[in-house]
Amino acid sequence: AGVSSWRQLGGGAGVGGALHFADAGDGWLISNIQQAGPDETLVGYRTRDGGDTWDELHILGFRESLTGRYSWVTGRGPFCAFRIGVAEAWVGGAEAVAHTVDGGATWDITHLWPALVFTRYPIGLADRGALNVRGLHFNDSMSGMALVAAESAKDGDTAGIAVLATDDGGRAWAQWGTRAPDSPFPFLATRLRMASSTVGWMTHWRTGLLVTTDAGATWRGTDYGVRRAHVAANGDVWATTEESAGDKRVYLAHSPDLGLTWEPARLVADLPEEFASHGALSSLKFAPDGRGWAVGAFGVVLATVDGDTWT
Repeated sequence: AGVSSWRQLGGGAGVGGALHFADAGDGWLISNIQQAGPDETLVGYRTRDGGDTWDELHILGFRESLTGRYSWVTGRGPFCAFRIGVAEAWVGGAEAVAHTVDGGATWDITHLWPALVFTRYPIGLADRGALNVRGLHFNDSMSGMALVAAESAKDGDTAGIAVLATDDGGRAWAQWGTRAPDSPFPFLATRLRMASSTVGWMTHWRTGLLVTTDAGATWRGTDYGVRRAHVAANGDVWATTEESAGDKRVYLAHSPDLGLTWEPARLVADLPEEFASHGALSSLKFAPDGRGWAVGAFGVVLATVDGDTWT
């Protein structure tokens, strides 16, 4: 499935993070730089040659706070990014969203406090911690969503979330998504992805998977132990898990119905002994052509060409 043909790309990309490629050559590595001060502008690295060489990516004023509500969040982030092409992108940080239309040469920064319409729910959420932007998705240059997590000033734990919507490119935001009335699962998440304009998912290390089929307006949870997930527009879900089937651990599972029912995936790989006793899969990614990869502890990389069998 292609896992034996990896090669190391060019150096100079610093601390690891999340990769965001607009095409085969133009990619960003967005890094959550924990110890940066309010004047630090480095948010990651970029390549224009498919990863052979990397340059620093900066956003002026990204870590400045307008309110000083939570001094501990100053310098945290960025937490996420979303690109709709080589030129246009958004980056989410501590109570702020940065937007560029020229490939990162210049940026406009929107601070959540003046930009968010504070109805009853966002006001209550803001009392629980800093509103950090943990996920972004845009359908076009104007219409988008943001996952905002209230994170405790005491220990950084997620105290609640809001799914926000914008129709002006991110200059103004309002509450949009809520938990489905018939879903008993906690409404918590730190990652947001969309498979189509209507189908999407969020995950959290403690509460698992939340899915939407109405463009983020309502979200339904699952009682399966999901760590990371990929949701297809047709409702297929693949997930790294913490479940077991009999006396065997389940590292990967598949659901054909947006998480209502699950079956263990077929693994034909010989996993290292230490992985079988102490390891787990921490990341999962699918390409548009159906190929997928799952990465975990002890250097384990699993791959699939059809989602059914992993090697």
